[in-house]
Amino acid sequence: METIAEPLCPVFGTCGGCAYQDRIYPEELRLKENILREILGRALGLAGDAVAPIMPSPEPYHYRSHLDLAFVKTKKRGALIGFQPLGRKFLIPIDQCAIARKEISDFIPQLKELAEEALPAGYRNANLVVKAGDTGPVRWGGIGRHSLELPDSEYLVTEVHGRRIYHSLNTFFQANFSILNPMIASLRGLLAALGARGAGRAGAAAWAGLGFGALALALAAGQQYLYHRI
Repeated sequence: METIAEPLCPVFGTCGGCAYQDRIYPEELRLKENILREILGRALGLAGDAVAPIMPSPEPYHYRSHLDLAFVKTKKRGALIGFQPLGRKFLIPIDQCAIARKEISDFIPQLKELAEEALPAGYRNANLVVKAGDTGPVRWGGIGRHSLELPDSEYLVTEVHGRRIYHSLNTFFQANFSILNPMIASLRGLLAALGARGAGRAGAAAWAGLGFGALALALAAGQQYLYHRI
């Protein structure tokens, strides 16, 4: 079977982000699953069958609800927005992103203009955050000390198993909303298989962020413990 694919992104291989756009999606999942099995086997001695198959995203492109972008004003090329590969000083300019949700990707040119207008005199660069909820406008920040803190009325909203979860620009949260409900359903099925239903049982989540998993599993476990490094 042919496993090579034509990358959708024009800066694939240079922006420092995606690593598998040149492979068909099933091959990408196979490679990632094998890497995870190898790491867990080497570090913890777990057998390969201890790792469940990777849950595929319904959409391999335009799924991501959160981007971190670099912005810089240059003398020769004017304002630029894009990605800065790890350990590199240069910026890869973009005007779209193949993995970002369409409303975020389409917003990037306007974001560049807004950032240029908002940047204080004497400043040349900023690290921007842009996010979207299930519905509503795209939010962004990164210029100003409290720019990532949204007022309550502007919080982003995502529904997970019938529960509305509110999150801000600085909230650590799952970036692919399309896998949230299937992921929670899978976790609930695992708890049921382990006989962990009913009050008095406890659940724990490491590197919990907003804790959407614990919130969604609240009916299956009487207590929830969230651990996250600040």
